[in-house]
Amino acid sequence: MCELSLSYNIKKLFNEVRYTEITPYFRNNPNKDSWFCGPNTWLHGNIKNLNSPELRSLITQLEESIKTKDIKPTLILQKKGSSVPSHIDAVSKAKLNPNLCSVNVQLTEKVSPIKFNKKDFVTYHCALINTKKKHGVPKTAEDRFFIKFKIFDLTYKEALSNYLKYRL
Repeated sequence: MCELSLSYNIKKLFNEVRYTEITPYFRNNPNKDSWFCGPNTWLHGNIKNLNSPELRSLITQLEESIKTKDIKPTLILQKKGSSVPSHIDAVSKAKLNPNLCSVNVQLTEKVSPIKFNKKDFVTYHCALINTKKKHGVPKTAEDRFFIKFKIFDLTYKEALSNYLKYRL
């Protein structure tokens, strides 16, 4: 994971995306016993208005600093009192182009940490995440909103290398 230095106003950004329709993750998971089968505490929604000022600015900064040409922002809510088990971001077999990494931007003042494998918890505000490494999130004391900018054309290593070379 790498904390990124991007320019944005958290309150304006949250106001631009807060009314995005969100639903439980992976409701059609064939593994009905899985925690990831439509949990009512882990919700997401595709952000449709990509031209609002703060969101557009962030997308442009990411396009320029990591050189991505295929990025999709998603609003995610982890509800108060819930945790997210350790996992690797998966994709359904129907999708031919899985996201390879992401940039997560926390939208709440109090941020929640992330834990990779057996390492310590790491707190971040805006970070490039290797979603192909096992990670989880502990129980939260309040609702946790963040934008997950899914990156489809670069691996974590490629995105990190580009960021270190081209960061603004």
